[in-house]
Amino acid sequence: MIKIILSGCMGKMGRVIMNLVEQNPNFTIVAGCDKMAPAAEDFPFPVYSELTKCTEEADVVVDFSRPDALPKILRFAQQKNMPIVLASTGYNANDISSIEYASENIPIMCSSNYSLGINLLKQLSTTATTILSSNFDIEIEERHHNAKVDAPSGTAMMLADAVNKAAGGDLEYVYDRHENRNPRGKRELGLHALRGGSITGEHSVIFAGPDEVVELRHVAYSRNIFALGALRATEFICSLPCGLYDMSSLLTQQQIITGAYSSESDAIISISNIKSPATINNIFKAIKDADIMLDIISQPIPVNNVYTLSISVSKPLADKAYKIILGVSNGATVEVLDDIAKVTVEGSGMAHHAGVSGDVFAALSNAQVPVLLITTSETKITCCIPKEYTQTALNVLKELLH
Repeated sequence: MIKIILSGCMGKMGRVIMNLVEQNPNFTIVAGCDKMAPAAEDFPFPVYSELTKCTEEADVVVDFSRPDALPKILRFAQQKNMPIVLASTGYNANDISSIEYASENIPIMCSSNYSLGINLLKQLSTTATTILSSNFDIEIEERHHNAKVDAPSGTAMMLADAVNKAAGGDLEYVYDRHENRNPRGKRELGLHALRGGSITGEHSVIFAGPDEVVELRHVAYSRNIFALGALRATEFICSLPCGLYDMSSLLTQQQIITGAYSSESDAIISISNIKSPATINNIFKAIKDADIMLDIISQPIPVNNVYTLSISVSKPLADKAYKIILGVSNGATVEVLDDIAKVTVEGSGMAHHAGVSGDVFAALSNAQVPVLLITTSETKITCCIPKEYTQTALNVLKELLH
């Protein structure tokens, strides 16, 4: 059972957390902290006005209070060597720096929104931005109840930062437009906040292009979704080493690798006994001039000033590439291997977990699959192997999915 100290326990979200914990045997709240503590009545646990007054043994601090409570929370958690789940919004740059610094000593989960749907919206918005941002204007609109203090919401800012990063990081944030009497700039990112009634939370990311509009939208009908996500985050953070985590880490924890597949559409061209770096430059220039796309490139450290270069190209272009390279190789040995396959594993969880490459190559090695070329990214690992080993490789890599 996970023992929680609940900061902001007398607020709206604090009470939702309390109700859900009462129904979940995996959690218990051992103490609360709230600036309104003197008015606390009928709470099933002690409530303190200051965390420093809390003496109960706990596993984690869950915070749904205000940004101004952050320094004391960070200090208390570091003194107790205790993880934190931060669910407040409105942190400034100094707050973020403090959180990052503290995460070197304790595990910290920090998100402006713990809804699984909102975090999916974030991922979808990032994908849409990479595809549409060059020709589409992007606007973000959020709506909340009339008691919400910060505007735009922390979630809107989280979405804006994700969109901006995907667009290259140079978008200009424009808040409302009542003082702006100029046409919209191409690199603007508009943010708009509406407040009224009892709206729990609505967020839209709008991509407006020539003659078409794409809108991604999330509507929250209950605060339960935020509390449920926060409890999942609480369970998650209690098992992690020091570091700063977000909901992306949690969403990808179960299946780090989500796909494994193969293709036989490429060939490898190997160029050995290259005597000069200039020859390598000439090879790449000739390939570029011939408009041939390269997929994987490998160049080991030269031995005795002799270089080796391996590249993969589409099989239909392999013969053309071979002849071009042979013509500028200056006596180097050029060979084509076309009896190969590419096997790939991918998954967004790879960006948040260490050791995935080690697992992949250990699996291939244990199955005695020779690896000829390798390329990796944050979310994908691709290996060129002899074609005869394709099914063996797929079998062992698919086992990593489970």
